[in-house]
Amino acid sequence: MARPPRSDLHPGAFHVASHGVDDRSVFLDDYDRVLFLRQLGCVVYRFRWICCACCLMSNHYHLIVDTSADSLSEGVKVLDGVYSRRFNARHRRSGRLFREHFMSDRIDEDYRFRNALKYIARNPVDAGICDHPGEWPWSSYNATAGITPAPGFLSVRPALSLFSTDDRRARNTYIDFVSGSSPEVELDMKSRYYSSEPVATCRVRERTRPTLAELFEGCDSMEARNHAIGQAYQVFGYTLAEIGEQVGLTPSMVCKISRGVRHLNHTSNRS
Repeated sequence: MARPPRSDLHPGAFHVASHGVDDRSVFLDDYDRVLFLRQLGCVVYRFRWICCACCLMSNHYHLIVDTSADSLSEGVKVLDGVYSRRFNARHRRSGRLFREHFMSDRIDEDYRFRNALKYIARNPVDAGICDHPGEWPWSSYNATAGITPAPGFLSVRPALSLFSTDDRRARNTYIDFVSGSSPEVELDMKSRYYSSEPVATCRVRERTRPTLAELFEGCDSMEARNHAIGQAYQVFGYTLAEIGEQVGLTPSMVCKISRGVRHLNHTSNRS
């Protein structure tokens, strides 16, 4: 008899959390968080995740991701692995940074999705870091609330669609729901909490990335080629070997060029 497919392997939304070994800090400063978000963007493109929410704390991070279980596992492995190597190199340490196993909680109902959004947004407040979710710049709260632009890797539509089809009303309802400042909103949300209807897939739009041929099209100078190499590796998550095959360079040379581009960008941003 054929084994029935496991429902938790089907594509869907997952609340993900990854903690540091022995609850040690995995972010020591804001630049660590910038590095992590850059790598998160690469993983979102590479594994075609839909990232609906995020929050970076000191010793762990939270995500809500819509993908398959296999893609989720592989993506988190790459995310934690690449960031760990960069963290260790930057802070001159060695050894495992994150715990071997990360938390993954499948979200099958609307009320659980809303609760996860609220929990993630309020995490810094509940930890005593700030008084209001909007004061913590390292979460998706402000982008979902429409206070700041959403970064390229973040899809706010799945979260907003849980509150209203009208963007302005959805953002206001989301803000009130997270803060708990509106009893009417809480009552309205609770009246719809325990619906047995499964949450619809969050795949409002597929995450696609340009092909390597498209990235290097029109690169008629070494500067343009090097910039494309940096984009391919740092933004869109292509491997060094894949980029090297495209441009006729060794992976080690591609790595050297990519590091040079990243250093140049970092220097120009600071000046």
